[in-house]
Amino acid sequence: AQQMIAGGRARYGLLTQSSILSRLLPYNEPFSTYFGDGAAAMVVGPVADGYGILGSSHFSNGGDCGALVAGVPGKEWYEEGRSYWYQNEKKTVFRMLLTVADIGKQAIDAALEDAGSISPATIDFFACHQGTPWMRKVVQEHARLTRARALDTFPLAASLVGANIGLVMDTAVREGMLKKGDLTAVFASGVGTTWSSVVLRWSA
Repeated sequence: AQQMIAGGRARYGLLTQSSILSRLLPYNEPFSTYFGDGAAAMVVGPVADGYGILGSSHFSNGGDCGALVAGVPGKEWYEEGRSYWYQNEKKTVFRMLLTVADIGKQAIDAALEDAGSISPATIDFFACHQGTPWMRKVVQEHARLTRARALDTFPLAASLVGANIGLVMDTAVREGMLKKGDLTAVFASGVGTTWSSVVLRWSA
C-alpha cells in the first residue's frame, strides 16, 4: 500500500485483517485458549513530510511451514473430515515461540536502521503482535525499547492473529496512549515463519 500510494497508483488504501480461529480450534488442546475471534481495519494514505512510515523490515523462513497447520489430522488436504488448527511438529512450534524475542529484536533493529539509524530509546510507543500473554513484554525488553509506552490487548481478546496490531493501535488511540507525532515501532510475527517491523511517526 505504501509503495502504491507513493507511486501515485492509489491515494488511499483500506487494510483489513480478521480471525475466526474458534472454528478451527481443537478445544482439548491447551493452546486453544490463546486465540479469539475479531477483526480490524485501517485506512492509510498520504501524510505530511516527516510523518508516516520511516523504515521497515521483513523476514521469512519457509522451513517451518509444516509445524502449525490447518487441516484434517492424519489425512491429506483433499480428504473429508473435520478441519482443525493443530501442531504437526510440536518441538518446532515450541522452538518458534522461544525465538520470538530474538526475531523481534532482529526485525525492530533492522527497521530502526532503515529509518535512519534511529535509537530504540527514542521510541514513544510500541505496538506488538500478541500471540501469547508474555510476548509484548519480552520483545520490548530485548529490543531495548526502554521508554516506549505499550498496550496489552491479550487479556481483552486473546490473540486475533493478523488483527492484533490493528486492535492494539486503535485501542491505544482511544485511550490516549498513541498521539500525533509519536515515534512508533510495530512488530508482528506469524507461523510459517514470517516476522516484520515498521517504524513510523504517527500522524492521525
